Amino acid sequence: MQTRPQTSAQPIFKVGDKVTSRKTGLPMVGHVFCINDGIVFRDYMLSQGKSLMGWDEAYPDWVNKPVYSVKLLWGPQKLCNYREWIRFSKKEHQNRECYNKYSIVSEYVAYPEDDLEIFG
Repeated sequence: MQTRPQTSAQPIFKVGDKVTSRKTGLPMVGHVFCINDGIVFRDYMLSQGKSLMGWDEAYPDWVNKPVYSVKLLWGPQKLCNYREWIRFSKKEHQNRECYNKYSIVSEYVAYPEDDLEIFG
């Protein structure tokens, strides 16, 4: 049986830590509820047709580190800012009306390790 490679980096945050994002998305605060392997997370997202181009550009080595699932403290929120929306959306959706209508709203979000820091 073939095994899938996994990252060897140990997580620097633990489940329950209160964290905030540094660079990608909107500034958000929440608690870590799950720690994922970067390679497994990337493979899953790509299998779902999702782009991780923003992470690749901001943190070229993100896939070799853990990815953290965070439950946001203030409930569902937009997961990207308008500038990111324009940069990564289809040409026909690159306007404020489409951002307001279609951008993803959730109370759960994943972050690469380098994009997080302890809050408070």
